[in-house]
This record gives sequence, C-alpha cells and structure tokens, in this order.
Amino acid sequence: MTASSRLVTVFGGSGFIGGQAVRELARLGWRIRVAVRKPNTAHDLRPLGDVGQIQLMRCDVTRQADVEAALRGADAVVNLVGTFNTRRFQAMHVDAARYIAEAAPPTASRGWCRSLPTARTPTRHPPTPAPRPRRRRSCVSMFPAP
Repeated sequence: MTASSRLVTVFGGSGFIGGQAVRELARLGWRIRVAVRKPNTAHDLRPLGDVGQIQLMRCDVTRQADVEAALRGADAVVNLVGTFNTRRFQAMHVDAARYIAEAAPPTASRGWCRSLPTARTPTRHPPTPAPRPRRRRSCVSMFPAP
C-alpha cells in the first residue's frame, strides 16, 4: 500500500460507515483528510493506513469557512455526515451538504453517499415494508485506486 499524491476529503469519516470508507480508501492508496468535529475522538482511524496517509482535521460542517479549509487541495470529496438529532437535521443534511457541494473544487471527484437516518415518529400502524432496493455500487467503488 503506497501513499498516492491524490487527496480525498471525507466528511463524517469518524462514524461507522465513514470509518469503513476511510479503511477502503486507504487500502486503495488514497491520501485521506478526515474532516471531523472532534479530531481527538477519531485517532482510531490513523492506523487504518500507512504512516501519514490519514490526516485528521477539525471541521464544523455547519461553518462554510471550515468546509472550504477542509477541501483545499482535495482531488475527491465524500460526504457521509449524518445526525439523528431532529433539531440539527436541516443544518447537517441540507445546509452542510450545500456548503460541501459549493466548496468542492470543480475538478474533484464527488461521492455523495448519504445514509439518512430513518424518521422516528410514532405511528398507529406499523410501517409498510419498503421494497427491496436494487444493488448499488459502494461509495468507495466510485473512487478507483489513484
């Protein structure tokens, strides 16, 4: 596994799905900048790659200046930010996604692999089962080895 000169910024990389995406991107040889709210809680990501391959960066995705700084020099972008907090839903799933899309360099590969939490509203009737989704490419498969 050799570090490449290509850089991907992963937003939400410290979550369960994000951690798996970071692991696979590291295996493919990407340099990875993981933009997280609290870098001191994401140190378990660093051993997933070679020395220096994975960089943690403090980023509040609800602040456009933080998002722009996280994307500086990136060749690819992955947005895996999510929240179950209904009060922050708009800020995290709409506003932050817009900031990321607007700040992404026009030449950057983009991976909008979003895992939206299910609504947790009480109902009188059990929900009807959703149709089985068609198999899709994984988020990481959109980013071949550099």
